[in-house]
Amino acid sequence: MSWKKIFFYLFFLIIILALYSYQQVKTRKTQQIKEQEKQVCPFKVEEIKSYTLKTEYGLFKLERKGKKWWLTKPVSDWANSSTCSQVLETVVNSKIERKITPVPKDISPYGLDRPRIEITLISDKETWALKLGGDTPDRRRIYAFTTDKKAIYLFPNSLLWSLNKRLGDLRDKHIIAFDPAKVTRLSFQGKEIDIMLEKQKNQWYIKTPFNAKADNDEVENLLYKLQAEQIKTFIKKGVSPQLKIELWEDINKPPYWLKLTLQKEELIAQSNYHPTWFTLRKGLWKDIVKTPEFFKDRHFVKFDKEMVDKVEIIYGKKQLLAQKNKQKWEIKPKNLAQAYEIEFFLEDLLNLKYLPEKITPSDLASWQARVKLWNKKAQLVLDMKCYKHKEQSWVKYKDRFYLVGNNFWEKFPIKIKEE
Repeated sequence: MSWKKIFFYLFFLIIILALYSYQQVKTRKTQQIKEQEKQVCPFKVEEIKSYTLKTEYGLFKLERKGKKWWLTKPVSDWANSSTCSQVLETVVNSKIERKITPVPKDISPYGLDRPRIEITLISDKETWALKLGGDTPDRRRIYAFTTDKKAIYLFPNSLLWSLNKRLGDLRDKHIIAFDPAKVTRLSFQGKEIDIMLEKQKNQWYIKTPFNAKADNDEVENLLYKLQAEQIKTFIKKGVSPQLKIELWEDINKPPYWLKLTLQKEELIAQSNYHPTWFTLRKGLWKDIVKTPEFFKDRHFVKFDKEMVDKVEIIYGKKQLLAQKNKQKWEIKPKNLAQAYEIEFFLEDLLNLKYLPEKITPSDLASWQARVKLWNKKAQLVLDMKCYKHKEQSWVKYKDRFYLVGNNFWEKFPIKIKEE
């Protein structure tokens, strides 16, 4: 075959590929235009400054405040920003499946004389409304009108259920709006409780009723519980508070606050985030009302895990020895544990906390387990004896007894616990 024919075929192939590529782009653009034509809402979500939503449950008015949404009717309160944004995204992105033109004089057969749902969107430039009427005979679509009234549109029936909201759906049910990571001061004040905690350089400290290092995990877990907690119901009447919690993100600004009253059947609360009282799950009281001792850093076992070279665990009549050799644990007898269990056990020892209850041990029998650790210099760095007594678990460490959780026994290697 001559070079001229090869070049001719190559040129012909390039032309074919170019035409195919052009056709593909044109098809995609045509499809995009068709899809855009199916979207009748003229706004982007971020352009909408306020909107009114009328459902079978009432009339709701909302307006944007920064990144959040505010209810102005039927109550003045913060709205659930996630739900509000979902409503707008649903309307903006909804696509018509068919349209009826011209619009008949009598629209009552389509349920548009008495719409079931009405939503009016307001931007800085214009106002646009959507009204949803009755179902099509197959109940798969719903008839709709827009502001221009140029056609009756058919949308998927799911649009109706996506917009048919209650006040409870639209209202923000968080009890306080704060960022746990930014809180630098926390206080509890009541008849039998007065606690103040402060955060300094990423470490929490107890300031009242005594000075002590606090347990970061316990303080931050409580803050995240408060942030995530959801209101059960809003109520009109409140009661005299038993406890007031205050949180500061900036000590030079007023704090967030939450007032709580525990009654027989419910937990009643008020905060500076909502204008009305509300109820919370009763168990929250137990989750957040703690003694000063609870917040104290109750870790008591100290050693350098990286320097541990030898581990001895005696559990009942079984004895386990683990020796580190070139960063790997050699275990004798081999069937009593895996290397990863030794690593986890050492980590669990460092995370062990004594319980905040003030109980003095008495009548302790002989220990059920004993743990010894040696460092690379063959120095004994830990000798711990473990006891079980009347559904309590005790640890003797450095000649002092500590009450620990009963789950402590779960930390030992599985095989060594088997009878």
